[in-house]
Amino acid sequence: MENEFRILRGAATGPFVLIERLDRHLFGDKWVELPVTGVFEVHDGLITYWRDYYDSPTIMSQLPAA
Repeated sequence: MENEFRILRGAATGPFVLIERLDRHLFGDKWVELPVTGVFEVHDGLITYWRDYYDSPTIMSQLPAA
């Protein structure tokens, strides 16, 4: 499986960083795309807390039938 992660937008204030990205996964000959929002806290140059938010039905509707 091939994966690709595209950063679309980002914003930061203090230790808080928001990233909007598109995670792409190749299943067979079809790319499945999942919009994700990542929320990070950064202290002393290190990510100390990381959360990703996405909508499961978005990716499930794109997966090939089993």
